[in-house]
Amino acid sequence: MHDPAIEDALASHGRKLLADRAPAWEAFAAGELSEAEVIAARREHESEAELHEHLEMFRPFSADERDNLVAKLLTLPGEKHVPAPSLPTAKVIPLWRRPMAWASVAAAAAVAFLLVQPIRGPSPQSQGSLPTFELEVNGGLATQRSEGKVTGVPKYAADTEIEVVIRPQVRAKHPLAAKLFAFNGEQGQLLSTPIEVADSGSVRLKGQVGEVLKLAPGTWRLVFVVGATEALPTSPGAVKALESHTLHAGPGGDFWVESMTLDMTSP
Repeated sequence: MHDPAIEDALASHGRKLLADRAPAWEAFAAGELSEAEVIAARREHESEAELHEHLEMFRPFSADERDNLVAKLLTLPGEKHVPAPSLPTAKVIPLWRRPMAWASVAAAAAVAFLLVQPIRGPSPQSQGSLPTFELEVNGGLATQRSEGKVTGVPKYAADTEIEVVIRPQVRAKHPLAAKLFAFNGEQGQLLSTPIEVADSGSVRLKGQVGEVLKLAPGTWRLVFVVGATEALPTSPGAVKALESHTLHAGPGGDFWVESMTLDMTSP
C-alpha cells in the first residue's frame, strides 16, 4: 500500500537530512559516480582514512538490501514483515545504514525511501540529488572559478563581453532550468536575463553586460540557482543568504547555488 502524501513527505524530510552531505558522495550512493570518480572529486577535501570510511558508508545498496530495508520501514502496524529470501544474513552493513541503530525511525524511513525512490521513478517534486556544478566566468579583467582564489572584483562596462558557464561534473538525469538574481547591498531582484540550459545540465550566460544584465553602476552580487523548474526559488529573499557552490533543499526539491561578484562601471 502506497500513500503519495506520505511518500512525498518522506522524500522532503530525507532531502533535508541529506542536504549537508557532499553532493559527490550522494552521486556515488545513487550510482551516478564510480568509485574512482568520487575519490578524484573528494581527494583534496578528505584524508585517505576519511575516503575509505565514506566509500563504505555510501556504497550503493544491493537490490536485496534495498528491498529488505524498505519493506521493514514501510510495514504498517500489525502487518508481518517477510524478509527478502535472498538477502545475505552475514553481510555487514555500516552503522548509519542500520535503521534500528538510528535515533529516529521516521528519519531512517525518510532516508531509505529517498535512496530507493528513483527505482520506482521520482515524482515531479522529487527529482533526486543534482550533480555537483562548477562555475567559470570569462570576461572583464579576470576569470573567476568557484573553487579557485579570486583576486579583486572583475570590472565590467556596458559594452564588455561576459560569459558565465556552470557545468555539472556528471550529466544531469532530469531536465533543468536556471534563474539569476542580482543584489546591490540589501536590495535584490530577479533578472529576466535569458539563460541557456543544455540537455546535459550545463548553464550558460553570454553577451554584452549592458544587454544581458542591464544593471546600474555599482558592485553587484549575482546568484544563479539551478534545478528542476518547480524547485527554483522565485524571490530574492529566498536566496540572499544561501551559501554558494552548495546544494540546497527547498519545498519543491533540490537546487544548486553559484554566485559571483562584479563591478559595473559608469559610462
